[in-house]
Order: sequence, then structure tokens, then C-alpha cells
Amino acid sequence: MEKHVQEMMHVLLAENQREKQQVHPFLTVLHVESAMFFIWQVIDFFKLSAEVRYIAFDIFQRFMLGYTESLLDHVVSITAEGRQRNRLIKEMEKQLKEQAPLKATICVMIASKIVTHKTSLSTLMAQRCLKHLKMSAHINDIKRSEISILKQLDWRCHRTSSLLEYIGLLISVAGLWEGDGAYLAEMKRITIRPVPLEELYEMSTKLLDMVHLNHERVYQDLYTSLTGLAFIPNKHKTAFGKVVADRLLLAGSVVASAAFVLRGLEKCSTILQELSIPVDNQGHISMKLNL
Repeated sequence: MEKHVQEMMHVLLAENQREKQQVHPFLTVLHVESAMFFIWQVIDFFKLSAEVRYIAFDIFQRFMLGYTESLLDHVVSITAEGRQRNRLIKEMEKQLKEQAPLKATICVMIASKIVTHKTSLSTLMAQRCLKHLKMSAHINDIKRSEISILKQLDWRCHRTSSLLEYIGLLISVAGLWEGDGAYLAEMKRITIRPVPLEELYEMSTKLLDMVHLNHERVYQDLYTSLTGLAFIPNKHKTAFGKVVADRLLLAGSVVASAAFVLRGLEKCSTILQELSIPVDNQGHISMKLNL
């Protein structure tokens, strides 16, 4: 079991590093939470699983990264730096936000096919859901959009691990440490009631949902707490974009927060130490941002 967890950790560490390197500063201005909100609505409408939800969100992010880069490359190729380019970029941003609900819905449709054929969504079902959400789309538009998303992803729909897998792995790591008698002996002076791993996982997923539905505020507050600045200037977007893209940081923070909700500060600090996340004397995460 321990060997398997170590192997998975190496895989996710490498994957997480790739994701951070691929981040695009322009994507920080796009409203991730608005896309997530539509994904939530579609998931709730069809009573799909959390697994479908987070695979859909991964597909959406990867598509938007490639799609945005191709649009930006086109704008740069036909304009000189200045007002015209800035105007076209603003128009592009507006267009991307308007397309987000349809793209997000189709990403759920694709994710549902990955997870199971029994409850996978058809184009007709996607159209019905969009109508329920007060939006309209022709069947052919949905089909064309699905093909364009798949082509943009080079038909590799499930390339990355979902955030749920990161959370599950980190809880497994914490569980292995908790089973170590020597480690518990060092902590026996502190009375901490153990947290069942299933309970910790359930609370972690709830908090992960909350983070995504309040994505901009959470990361803006994090940036402000690190820098004292009320907004993210353009010169910092690339560096902070790597923080936003850091899935291990998010998953570890969510698991630690879940431990705090369930068992208080002592348990939270213990989990952070088990995951090798630096903490200060008050049990708060110690973090430095290199800008």
C-alpha cells in the first residue's frame, strides 16, 4: 500500500509541475467560477457524480488554455502592440465569457461519457439542460462545439488526474502516517481524536466545491494576504498564475481545512505536518510568493 501511494505521489508531482508550467496569464482574467457554476447546474440537473463534475472542469480548463492561446496568437499576428490589439483582446475576453456556458455544458457531456455509458449525456439532453438554464443552442451547434473541444484537446479527454484524485492521495498519505506507531508516540502528549478517512474525504470535497464556486475571491484573498495588495497587477499574473494552477497546494489546503472543521486546530496542524506543508506557531500555512 505504501509503495503504491509513493508511486502515485511521484506521478502527481510530475503532473502538477507540468500544469503549473503551462499556465497562461490571460486565463487569470477569465471567470473560472462562472464556468464552474454552469457545470454545477448541469451536474445537479442530471444528478451526476462529483467525479464527472471535476473531470468536466479539467476538460474545460485544458480546452480554454489551448483555445485562448490560439486566439491570442491570431490577434498578435494581425495587429501591432497598442490600442487596436488591446481592443481585440477585450472583445475576445467578452466572447470567451459568452461562450463559457455552452462550452461548460459540453465538457460535462464529454466527462459523462468518460465515467460511464449508462448515464452519459446525449446532445438532446444537453440541449434540454441549456433550455432549462434559459439558454438556447441548436443540436448542430452542440455537435460542432463538441468536435471543436475534442480537436483542441487532440482527443485526449482524460489526460490529467482530477482534483478528487489529488485529495484522495493526500488523505492516503495522512492515513499512512497516522498508522505509524512511532509517530503517534511523539504526539501522545496531545489529545487528538482520530478522523475517519472517509469523513475527512467527504468534508474535503465539500470544501473543494466551495473554493471553486468562490474561486476568484479565494485566490484574490490569498494574493492580498501574501502581498498586501488589493488586486493582482498584470506584472504579477504570470507568477501568481502558477499558484492558482498548483493542485497539490489546493488539495493539501482543502484536506487541512477539512481536518480543522472536523477536529480543530491541533488536528489541522498535524495533517499539515504529515503532508510536509510549512506552518507557523499558530498553525497557519507559511508561504512565500516570489514575484
